[in-house]
Amino acid sequence: MTEAPHVDRLQGLQRFWRERAWGSGRQKLVTVSVLAVLGLAGWQLSHRPAPPPPPLAPRAVTALGRLTPQGGVVSLSTASGNSGGSEVVDKWLVSEGATIRRGQLLGFLSSWASLRKGVVQAESQLALSEAKLAQVDAGARQGARAKAEADLKAEQVVIPYLKISQQKSVELFKAGAISEEELGKADAALAQGQANIQALKGTLYDNLTVRPVDREVAVADVAVAKANLAQARSQLRNAEIRSPLDGKLLRIYSWPGMKETDQGLAQIGQVGAMQVWAQVFQSDIPQVRPDQPVEIWPESGGFSGKLQGRVQEITGEVSDRDLFSVNSNNNVNARVVLVKIALSPADSARLARLSGLNVNVRFLP
Repeated sequence: MTEAPHVDRLQGLQRFWRERAWGSGRQKLVTVSVLAVLGLAGWQLSHRPAPPPPPLAPRAVTALGRLTPQGGVVSLSTASGNSGGSEVVDKWLVSEGATIRRGQLLGFLSSWASLRKGVVQAESQLALSEAKLAQVDAGARQGARAKAEADLKAEQVVIPYLKISQQKSVELFKAGAISEEELGKADAALAQGQANIQALKGTLYDNLTVRPVDREVAVADVAVAKANLAQARSQLRNAEIRSPLDGKLLRIYSWPGMKETDQGLAQIGQVGAMQVWAQVFQSDIPQVRPDQPVEIWPESGGFSGKLQGRVQEITGEVSDRDLFSVNSNNNVNARVVLVKIALSPADSARLARLSGLNVNVRFLP
């Protein structure tokens, strides 16, 4: 409201008192006093500060966003060092949009077939090593044992005849019928037969008893075979594409015959509920608050109309790069903060297949 009318009135009163300045000194003194008071009041009114302008309406904050499954998305990648980086996708067992389970086999890389043969060979080697250990534990060198038993029986049959021959040779030597040399031959034959029996008994004992060194060697062979099998299975798993979570296969980047792309082999996500992730300039964050209403609309198609949401979380991390870029070197001109926005259950279900869609976001005052 302007103060000009008040100033005009004071000026009129001043003119009135000037015109009435007459006669006596007392009247002049009164007139001068009145004029002084009126002049001071006019000066104060003319120099009073202007009232402040009305406050501006708060500005709505806008930002770029992206539809994202609650909990985020995961990029599937090959294991580091696989086939010197020459791996390509051999086959996908599921299609885009399919519901998947944690640990489910989704596809194979090109080295899977050859690595599978390596696993089969390692399994066979382990089975052979375990059979040898069982054989050693049973002391079952059956062929050598049977031969030793047969040879022992044969020698035991001959010994009585050798004894009789040796005794007759002694009698004939005493009678002078044979020479000392011939007697020595009879003695030697008996001694050799008895020595053979002792040797065969030792051989038979060896085949019935497990020597510690034999078992140690067999146990070591089994351990090596198990380690080789574990390594072969690990290499085979690296050539398999498996899901780390329950969700959906959102997008395939590397089709059969293709190497892994910068985005990975494929993208999966938990799509039970969808969110909007918005990157808000740090300078605008003071105007964003939890549970604040939000409008969302597509940047370039995907769905029609505007969606309503509410701020669910304001992350504390500040970044100087584009949060939605696959290139980590993609910087933005200002620092941004990630804000997560919840959608209604109906909108979340309707947009379940649009993960990764770019949207515009307006945070309502």
